[in-house]
Amino acid sequence: MAVFGGCPKGSVERGTKCYHFFIDPLPFVKAEQACNGLDGHLASVDDGYTNAFLAQQTKLEFKDDTSIDFWIGATALIRANNWSWTDGSNFTFSKFRTGNIDSTKNCVTLSLTDGIWNTLDCSSLKAYVCESESDGTPMNTIETVLNPSITPISYRLPCPRGWTFYERLSDCYLLTPKSNWSTAEDFCIKHSSHLTSIHTLEQIQYIFHLDDDNKWIGLYKFSNDKTVEWKWANNALTNFLFWGNQGISTCAFLDSVRIRSDLGCSTELRGVCQRAAFS
Repeated sequence: MAVFGGCPKGSVERGTKCYHFFIDPLPFVKAEQACNGLDGHLASVDDGYTNAFLAQQTKLEFKDDTSIDFWIGATALIRANNWSWTDGSNFTFSKFRTGNIDSTKNCVTLSLTDGIWNTLDCSSLKAYVCESESDGTPMNTIETVLNPSITPISYRLPCPRGWTFYERLSDCYLLTPKSNWSTAEDFCIKHSSHLTSIHTLEQIQYIFHLDDDNKWIGLYKFSNDKTVEWKWANNALTNFLFWGNQGISTCAFLDSVRIRSDLGCSTELRGVCQRAAFS
């Protein structure tokens, strides 16, 4: 018989899940990062029962607040024009308000009053609900035991705990603390990764929304007696260099739309680590 270790104080246990309710509003990406800090993600909804539970339980948790809706983990930031869950689970259920799906708004809230979903600009400040595994489940697995005589069924999450999943490239991302370029790359190496390479405009948009600020990427200027060229720390092909301001620096960073090299390598920025998702 499976024994689950329960949930942290202040959260609500349902099955093998722990739900954490936060009234203090945040934009979508920062709310997801807050959930990552709990070894979880914004709540995913895979059926009508879960949807009703979240609406009803959140109404109880937020009874002394004026919030009317809250972030869940549905977003089109990961796959352009396609909805995904931030935890990488299959998107098989939805409850969008009729006529409310706005293709320019890439994040979703769930209404406290009727459980209906609304698309919203991801920079909007909203309350949010995180979901994590109860303490009794194995790291990075979701285990369901229907009978002691039946072999448990395990589903492996696509990324290590604390990383975010980008389905389009099957990559995982982790933000480093603020540091210079070399220290950021060392941080990534210690986490079995490298500072990210960039290959599409959509990827630039996704990475920017991880943290709305300039960020170190893995592009650096390599030189020897014969050549001077830009290379990626992960040895990826330099087949997409969407340059903005180019300076004399040998390290590159990403702003909201372009790659730049007009800040010295000693500048302290957060970096973006990149690794392949679990196969």
